Amino acid sequence: MSEPTTETITLDVDAPAHRVFALLTDPAQHPSVDGSRMVRERLDGERLTQVGQVFSMQMRRRLPGRDAEDYVMDNHVVALVPDRVVAWRPGPQGGRPIGWEWRYELDPIDEHRTRVRQTFDWTDVPEHVVRDLGISMPALPAQVREESLRRLAAAVTQ
Repeated sequence: MSEPTTETITLDVDAPAHRVFALLTDPAQHPSVDGSRMVRERLDGERLTQVGQVFSMQMRRRLPGRDAEDYVMDNHVVALVPDRVVAWRPGPQGGRPIGWEWRYELDPIDEHRTRVRQTFDWTDVPEHVVRDLGISMPALPAQVREESLRRLAAAVTQ
């Protein structure tokens, strides 16, 4: 049996799907909902409106045994269905996606609440990338991703 290469977490949010979608498709809002505290600020890009868009984010990471490192990620939008789905694949600035994907699926519960499913998919991450970065998969523990969903819920209910 092979190891799983995706993890999905779910949270019911007290906001309509269109409000959750609006936040997720505004890269300027991403630092406020990032539970890892790695996402610093949007560098360019507009609201996400179509597959193929790229938006750049200033990032900071701390890897074991190393000093904090600032870097830029280009995020390639790979899925976008208004009020339902948004997904992107990060990659180094000016480069191609590394192989992992962040996907948010929104299922309206009723007109005031939305079930948000966040999936981290590392199916296409080459083993050498994992080795070179000195990380294991999933790259962020579920607790960090759960914190992101809690922060998202707080942001859309303000």
